[in-house]
Amino acid sequence: MFESQSQEYKYEIDRLSLELQNIQKKYHLQKRKEQQTKEKEKQAIDRGTTSIQPQKTNHPQITRG
Repeated sequence: MFESQSQEYKYEIDRLSLELQNIQKKYHLQKRKEQQTKEKEKQAIDRGTTSIQPQKTNHPQITRG
């Protein structure tokens, strides 16, 4: 009985270790993507071009109320 319980615990530890590794990989991938996005935005700002351009208003704006 003790041996079977021990085997179950070992199996559970292995399973949780793998799950933790997978979660850590996903976390680091997400952080890397966020960092790359920030770097791209910073480079765009440094060059004077942003990914979001303001709208040009060459005509008078009409609002109705």
